[in-house]
Amino acid sequence: MPLSENIILWRNLERIKDQLLLDDSQFAQFLDIPYQEYLRNKNKQLFLPLTCMFEFSEKLNLHFEDLLSSEFKLNSTITNNNRDMILADRYSIASYSKTKPILNIINYLELHRGVRAKINLLRKFQLTEEFILNQENNTNIFLISDIAKYLTNLYNFTPNDFLEMGKRTPFLPENKVINELLKNIPSVNDSYSFMVEGCYDKYDKNFSYRILSNKNNQILLEASPKKIVLEELKVNPEEFGNESACYSRMGIISSISYVNFGIFAPIKKIKSLYSGDDSNLYSIDTSSIRKSSDSLGFFEGANPTYH
Repeated sequence: MPLSENIILWRNLERIKDQLLLDDSQFAQFLDIPYQEYLRNKNKQLFLPLTCMFEFSEKLNLHFEDLLSSEFKLNSTITNNNRDMILADRYSIASYSKTKPILNIINYLELHRGVRAKINLLRKFQLTEEFILNQENNTNIFLISDIAKYLTNLYNFTPNDFLEMGKRTPFLPENKVINELLKNIPSVNDSYSFMVEGCYDKYDKNFSYRILSNKNNQILLEASPKKIVLEELKVNPEEFGNESACYSRMGIISSISYVNFGIFAPIKKIKSLYSGDDSNLYSIDTSSIRKSSDSLGFFEGANPTYH
């Protein structure tokens, strides 16, 4: 027989109370209800006032509905100053990822689904915008792949949606440093060499990137999962992220050409971890960009407008 929502709610509240290391009196204060009322509701397993529960959810950056799920887990803990955040084990072990790619996804979601969709996503994964914006914060590949899977199920996002998420890279102020570096490289093919050889490892330590071929109008770029990360996460290569997150990565790669030339390089994947291959292999076509740069010279007018 399924458990009632009241019982599930109180079990989840107990889990949160224990994780926050609070006793009943302290937790009642945290809930902002009188101690005796808290005890009465707890002993009788009564539902707490909705206002109380919504404010409690907002304080902990949670989806209220998740508190009524038997699968609920407290994925992160926000400290008392409501700024510092500690990720749960699932997202903090093997934390070789920066939060920049997640920022692209959030920006796309806000543009196409509104501010409420962004807030709901942050609460679903118990994240704060401050955490995502802080470029010093690390997480692991599970976070972006879980977010991608959730958005696919919720909004029926297509691979093209995730490709467009990655393409938000040139338009975010947080990527201004990379944009400034790329502006000094007039050749589009050299831009890709520069990113792979000098920059990628600073932002994505999950994969080893290398250019297999950089001739004429075609670039072959390989991304292989690093053995140490696979071992720490205890997963096989095909479990190392997912296709949706990979399309977001492809959008980031495509956007390298945009900074100087105002054109996103066409990109396709010709090998995939998620089809049983040992790496992802991307083909990047720079022919249209090279024609543009040859006919117009260095395209200074294509500098992105930040949003």
